[in-house]
Order: sequence, then structure tokens, then C-alpha cells
Amino acid sequence: MRTILCPIDLSGLSHRAVQYASDIAVRTGSRLVLFYAFDAPYLEPHCALRYAGEARERLEAVRQQLIGQDALARLNCHCEVRMGATAREVQKYAAATEADLIVIGTCPAEEICCGSRIALLTALLESNAHRVLWVPQGGRFEPLRQIVYASDLDGASLTDVSFVLNLARRYGAETAFLHIRQKQRAAVPAGGFDDEDAESFEPTGYGNLSLCLFDPGQTAFCIDRFCENLHAHLLVLATTRATLLARVLDYLRGETPEYLNRHPVLFLPSHGQG
Repeated sequence: MRTILCPIDLSGLSHRAVQYASDIAVRTGSRLVLFYAFDAPYLEPHCALRYAGEARERLEAVRQQLIGQDALARLNCHCEVRMGATAREVQKYAAATEADLIVIGTCPAEEICCGSRIALLTALLESNAHRVLWVPQGGRFEPLRQIVYASDLDGASLTDVSFVLNLARRYGAETAFLHIRQKQRAAVPAGGFDDEDAESFEPTGYGNLSLCLFDPGQTAFCIDRFCENLHAHLLVLATTRATLLARVLDYLRGETPEYLNRHPVLFLPSHGQG
């Protein structure tokens, strides 16, 4: 990994994303870019330039605060400010620098700015060109000791699997592989899941390999339960299916404090046929 891009909005809501981005950067020896974009079509040019200068000063203050920490003394961190629509500018910069990872901070669902953050995530996923780490604001920063890699096996590439395993190695983390595929069975009882379903959430005992079979209609909930049972610190999702991504995004929009609303999710670009 060479470059990690962390778009922030200069508010405290970005703090947790910066924590994860800087920690990963130090552990992998990557360059971290703190990125801020603003769209100001009605500002006079001199006002826009002044605002950009103020934004750069605030980014620099964040950078100085990071490198002032003993654990991040070796952090290679830079600041970039761009004028334009956030999603477009993030994608342009990520493509130009061949960023290996984009880390996005989020805020609680009831906050109005959550919509813009979801929009940025959706735009990045639709471009299908970058690995995107979605960091919710709730909860606390935790080193990645347990990783769940969830895939339908149509959406994973060898490069992405190697990326995840290398990240796990840097943290000394265990990795559980969760196979997503349709399970033909009777309708789920209105009250929840039957005993067979509950057992399917548990690791199968093959080292770090775990399989789970369930109905795609409950995909996000099942992934959430699996991560909670393993006390996972990171979910990695690789799929070619837009419907699966849509379900997970809907789940992340939820107001209930479920597991995925408190822990990072790494979305991988899709490969192959859905």
C-alpha cells in the first residue's frame, strides 16, 4: 500500500476516520493525504481563495496534531485542498495518485450531514474503482484484531484478497471468510431466525475459514450477526451484486445502534460478473 486518501469535513465528526487512516498508514508505511473539497460556485474568486487558504491551515493543524503523537511520529502525512463537488474531486485525486484506500468518516444517522457522506460513499462505490473504508462515528477506535471478509466469491480478486491478508498481517489479526450465497428453505418465522440459522452464524472450525449460508433477503442482518458473534473489528465486503450493496447501505443508514453502525466496513471494487 502506498497512498491512503482521507476526505474530511474539518469537523470533529471526521476524527475517528483520521484515527483509522493514520493508524493504517503507519502500520503499512503508506503516505496519508488529508483531503478537503468545497463547492462554492457563488463565491467571488478572491473569497474562494481565502476560504481555501483557511481550510489548508485547518488541515495543517490536524496534520501537526497527528505527527505530534508518539505512536504516529513516523507518519508521512500531506494536506490537499480542492475546489469543486466533493465526490468528483475525491475521485479525480484518487485516480491521479492511484490511491490504494479511501477512508471516509461518518456521523450519526440523525445528523443532517450524514446524507452527504452517504452520497459520497455511494458515488465511490458506483465508480467501482477504489477500495473504500467506511468509518462510523459511533463507538471507539480499536486496532483491527479480528477481520471478517464477506464475499459471494464472484466479486473477489486475488489482488484484493492479498490486500486484506496483508492488512491482517500488519495488525496480527485473524481473518474469517464468510461465503454469501442463497439458501433454499422455508420462510423465516416472523419472530426471527430458527435454530439452524443461529448455528450458521458460528465459525465452522476450519482454521480461519468460516462459511455461512442464508437468504439474501436478510443479508445485511446476517452479516451484522456474524460480525457481532466474532467480535469483529472490521468487515470487508466484496460483491458484484448491486442489490447486496444497496441492502448494506440501507442498513448503515439505520438509526438503530447495530454492529455495522459502530464498526468500519471496507468495500472492495467488484470484479467479474454479478
